[in-house]
Amino acid sequence: MNDKYRLRAVFAASNYDLPRLALLRQMLESMDTRVLCPKDEVLDICLDKRKLSVFLSTLGVKTPRLLRVAGQVEDEQNWLDDLPIPCVVKPSGGQGTVGTFVVRDRSEIRCGFQCVLGAIVQEYVEGDHCTIDVFGDETGEPICVVPRWRERIAGSMATVARVDMDTD
Repeated sequence: MNDKYRLRAVFAASNYDLPRLALLRQMLESMDTRVLCPKDEVLDICLDKRKLSVFLSTLGVKTPRLLRVAGQVEDEQNWLDDLPIPCVVKPSGGQGTVGTFVVRDRSEIRCGFQCVLGAIVQEYVEGDHCTIDVFGDETGEPICVVPRWRERIAGSMATVARVDMDTD
């Protein structure tokens, strides 16, 4: 390959691309191409909402409580009575709001579990939607943290956001 077009580094544009990029890491690095992708252990936690919920809770980070996981209980009829309404049914993987349902009565829970593969149920939290972008170095040390209030959302992406300039 002409050195003018030599690939020096690669990164994922979406969370969906991260597992694929991780699979190519060894091959790309053998070609002297830097792979800007979290380590496999980090991806394993961050791309699974069940594991991420537990991980964040152990760090003391407030996160919506994980209420139920599909296939977690034997008697699926009785646990419906214990769930607070409203709650959220969504896939354990993925990003944005794809496959996410806000359940406003008990009859919708069963439908959510039938429609969403590997569904989880989380506590419903009402309020403003904030996204925090973190740019880190190759060791994972944060270099820059930018909180953004999502003003307008299309699909799962903020089309208009307001950066929070509070230094704290």
